Parts: sequence; structure tokens; C-alpha cells
Amino acid sequence: MILSSTVYQTLVDLIRADKRGLTLSEDEYNRLSVIVNERVFAKKYKDFETTTSNIGLLAPLKVIDYPIALGAAECSLPADYHDMIGKPRIIDDTAVTRRCDLVSQLELDERTDDFLTQPTQAKPVYTLGEVDDSGNIILHVYPITITGNITIDYLRTPNTPFLDYYVNDTTLGRTYLDEDALAAINIPTGYTYRDGTTGGPLVTVISHTVNWECNNDELSLILAIFASLVGITLPDELLIQAANIEEQKSE
Repeated sequence: MILSSTVYQTLVDLIRADKRGLTLSEDEYNRLSVIVNERVFAKKYKDFETTTSNIGLLAPLKVIDYPIALGAAECSLPADYHDMIGKPRIIDDTAVTRRCDLVSQLELDERTDDFLTQPTQAKPVYTLGEVDDSGNIILHVYPITITGNITIDYLRTPNTPFLDYYVNDTTLGRTYLDEDALAAINIPTGYTYRDGTTGGPLVTVISHTVNWECNNDELSLILAIFASLVGITLPDELLIQAANIEEQKSE
């Protein structure tokens, strides 16, 4: 895990070192974090479990043995679903585990037309179809007479990093909040919260800070992608570190 405040403060230091007097506000950083997070994930996902050396590359993002209730032989996948890992399992009435094969819509039609390859209770299949009202992908199981729960292993999307803070009204100094969505944090008198809320003895907020779901050695890669978006020149040693990370992930 890499703290959002660490990434931001390091990035600001690099911008100042660029000798153009430019800076980056926390709000701009939060907007760009969405793009950077997606690009970092895409780079790691490209080589996901292609070799034994990178099997653990996205291990923190694996969700194992996740049960979902079937309704009319279909269910909505989790909102953070990215890709299926392995085969979903259905436990039938006799406590036998049946693994489901993923098929395309065309293959499903062809199998259904052939008596020898039709989906059965013993050999079920599934397709990934349209989306529900919340925008989540719907999983369809065949034959449609199957009931109960389906258990999946999937790779989730990483949480989007965010840096929450409040500002000293006099010095304009920032106080960055830790990642803790459970604790109520007091905004002192003389300070203003990120959204404009004026501080006071009874004024509390919940931190929205989300840290980066990355290893510490990936900080150089994160900074390199940020730099390409804001147009700053990175020191040679940082570029070398980022390149080395890329090379290691492709081996």
C-alpha cells in the first residue's frame, strides 16, 4: 500500500524541481488519480499470471469463493468485478460441485441445438450478458432450471485513490486525513474542510482518503504516469526505476 499523501507530496516536489514554478492542487491530483490508477492496473493486468513469477502480482485484488444467489438462473456480478478467475461452481441438491464453463452467445446457441452438447445440470455453462439497472454485468446460467447459489473467484478493480484534507484559513496549510471511513474527524476552528465546511468544536467529517493499492516499489511507475499527464520532466534516476519496474513485470 502507498499512502495517497506520499504520492501527492512527492509529485509536488518533482513539479517544483522542474523549475517552472508550477504546482498541482489536491483536487487536480484527485481527478488525475482516476486515470493514473486505471493505467497502472492495465499495465499489471496485461501480464496477469502469464508466468510463475507474476502470479502474485495482483493477489490483493483477488476475491475467492464469493457466493451469489441465483434468481431465474441469473445473477448480477459485484460492482467491482473485472474478470473471472477459474470456473464458477454450483453445488446441487446432492452436494455435488458442478463447475460452469464460459461460452459465447453463439456457442451457447450451437450447443443448445445439438443434443450431445446441450447444457445439463451435470455440465452447466454460463454467459456474461447485458447489465442491470446499476450497470453491473449479469451472469446467465444454463440450463435455466438450475437454482441455488453460484460461487465465483474474480479479479476486482482497484479502489480509486483519493486524498482528503482540510485547510488552515490563515496560513493555507493543508492537513491530510488518514484512510479511515469509520472515525469522525474534527475540523478545528480556524480551518475549512475540502468541501467548504467551516470548522468548529462540533464539526466532524468522515475521511474519504483512499490509499493506492500498489506495492511500494511501484511508486516510480505511478509518478512516471502522473508526470506524463501533467507534462513535467522527471529526474533520470526515476525514469530508470520506472523502466525497471516495467521490465520486471514483462519477464
